[in-house]
Amino acid sequence: TENLMTSIFLSKKAKILEQLSTPTQDYTDASPKGSVDAPVQTLVKQINDIDSLVTTSSCSGRIAIYIEGAKIVSTEPENVGGASSVAKSSQGKGGGSWLFVSHTPLDDRFGEDASNSLFSQLLSSAQNESHVSVSPQMQTSTDLHSATPPGARLLHFKFEPLILHILCSSLWAARKVLIASQAAGFRESGISSVPEPSIPIDTQDGHVMVAVRTTGLTMDAPIGYLGEDDNIKLNVSDAYLGSLIKMGNQRFATNEQRKQRLRDGIM
Repeated sequence: TENLMTSIFLSKKAKILEQLSTPTQDYTDASPKGSVDAPVQTLVKQINDIDSLVTTSSCSGRIAIYIEGAKIVSTEPENVGGASSVAKSSQGKGGGSWLFVSHTPLDDRFGEDASNSLFSQLLSSAQNESHVSVSPQMQTSTDLHSATPPGARLLHFKFEPLILHILCSSLWAARKVLIASQAAGFRESGISSVPEPSIPIDTQDGHVMVAVRTTGLTMDAPIGYLGEDDNIKLNVSDAYLGSLIKMGNQRFATNEQRKQRLRDGIM
């Protein structure tokens, strides 16, 4: 039964593999970036070489600096602590911007240029994969003593570990991937879109998805905010930001170790 695959799954896999075979600049997958990150391409290929599996989206892991989107104030009454309105933060998919993104560990030489802040060095570095262009008029200043104004758009320094979504031909195939994922340290992994038990195996349509993920390596540290004058106000020092970079690089190393254990478990 483990090798029993429906024509629907095989058709889906063939379509995904066809997309993967296109040139990088023309390929898109279901991930926000729209393509496979270089550090995870080998693992994706190895998984896709297994008849019963195919990856649908992925992120190899990244260090990022993210600025929240504009706050949206709802005028509808809401009974939360007696408040009649609530400020909704535009996190992630809500209009914020990724000012810096790197899917590889950061260069140890960041910070050696004393004439420029570490934050500015990050944004202008060759390792910055973000396509967001920062206005030349935008200024950055550091204030270690003032509190962040209420409702300000916060600036986050993040590390986000490996994420994979793997479509499986059967619940049996998905179970093996899930066991390998959790054993490798991706403890929040899970199976979704499980077929009804009453549906015969030979008619299931290959909709068993395994999400490989962990929150254990995630890091999210506020480092500043966007002021009312549309300039960035940092409330951490270069030394503190440098410590965050070192922590991010250490998590990259752990992420790589877990990725290798995942590969060994699935293979």
